Amino acid sequence: MGLYDAVPVPPQDEGKADPVRLLRDRFPAFSQSFGDPDNADPETAEPYYSYSRLVEWVLAKKDDKALLQKVSSFINELILSKDNLLEELAIIEVLEGLAQDPDMILELSPLLVPEAQSALKKVERRMYGRF
Repeated sequence: MGLYDAVPVPPQDEGKADPVRLLRDRFPAFSQSFGDPDNADPETAEPYYSYSRLVEWVLAKKDDKALLQKVSSFINELILSKDNLLEELAIIEVLEGLAQDPDMILELSPLLVPEAQSALKKVERRMYGRF
């Protein structure tokens, strides 16, 4: 094998969270719905798939106030993380998905930090023509 025959695999950044593992840790009761970070399926676009599953689960249980509180705390954590991938997942997968349901957003928005509220308003304006 020649010097350039292998493709180098960059190491994961030290100190950066594994998005799927983070999701599974925060929502262990539903971890079977999310991807397996130790045995990733190459056919599945992780971590986006798992975060979209979170949205499906939350929308199906939208009357669960404790869950809504937990999800809002998780969104806040992602938005304030200063990690580009986590912020992207919070906005593109979670907020865009939850914003499908205007009633959900009325409940969720007051629980979000100002940075997350601002991102949510942009999502609602751009994706759903609200405001």
